[in-house]
Amino acid sequence: MKHGQNFCRGAVVLSSGKLSLVVAVSKAGAVIVPLRPASLPRHRADVTVPPLAGPGMTAARCADLSHEIFSRLKPLNETTSVRFGGKDMARVDEAIRREIVSRVGEQLPPGIIKSTCRPIFGSRGRKVGGPPSD
Repeated sequence: MKHGQNFCRGAVVLSSGKLSLVVAVSKAGAVIVPLRPASLPRHRADVTVPPLAGPGMTAARCADLSHEIFSRLKPLNETTSVRFGGKDMARVDEAIRREIVSRVGEQLPPGIIKSTCRPIFGSRGRKVGGPPSD
């Protein structure tokens, strides 16, 4: 009987030698996001997490989702497993949702969403130039 490592949601694993956080697990593999140092510049989808994975690794980059098969994932430690709790994973899930919505909005053609950053030309109900009218 072959014993395999079971990875679960919230586990910290090594993927290609880099620390990663397991977001979801399927029969074929796992969806992971990389853990990065919490340094500047920050991405809009970065989520700060407690430093369970080691010093300096305190941000989950939720914009860089990837799917890995189980044979490419290694546990962080052979004897113990490092996992994040439900509150941290809920924040990661929300950041992933926000990033997906933002990317969909960026894919829309220009002019669909009105921008508030540009000047609006045209009449604003006031007279421009000439003597004042009373």
